[in-house]
Amino acid sequence: ESMLREDGELYIFADPNQNIFGTPDHWRRLKKYTQSTQRLTQNFRNTEEINKWLEPFVQGKSPKSRINGGIPVETHSWKDREEQRRYIEKEIGRLVSMGVAPFRIMILSPYRREKSGLQDVAHIHQWPIVDYKDGGNGIPYATIRSFKGLEADILFLIDIKNGSRVCTEPDIYVGSSRARYLLHL
Repeated sequence: ESMLREDGELYIFADPNQNIFGTPDHWRRLKKYTQSTQRLTQNFRNTEEINKWLEPFVQGKSPKSRINGGIPVETHSWKDREEQRRYIEKEIGRLVSMGVAPFRIMILSPYRREKSGLQDVAHIHQWPIVDYKDGGNGIPYATIRSFKGLEADILFLIDIKNGSRVCTEPDIYVGSSRARYLLHL
């Protein structure tokens, strides 16, 4: 507000389904602003398949996807970190061999890399795993919470564990909804 000119306008778009920090105060503070009666009913980020997968996480009516079709979301179970790592290596190798540039693939986890299932992995095949903020020629990695508001063409959401305090349903929703075209969990 302090950055606005005297006659400036302020618009805030909020999604209560993305309240990953569990702060009810946040939403009450927004009530001081004039509320629009318009609802955002179109999803311009995710394919129809990803949007359909996200529906159980959305309170109220789910927005309609503007990207028709898509590849179904793939959900995989793993017994240990090694099995998860092997699956990620296999799938990323397959995608890159089909012509997908490594920088279009994002790996998200509720954990920083040094505590994730990829803590001891520097490369996937010949591509380094890089911090998404650094860019470069590699496969970007980020935590779900640091990547909130951003998007990636292909997303691997890893280290999902039921009952974890750092991987709540809002975290899974926020992480999954970053994927534009292909989502692996």
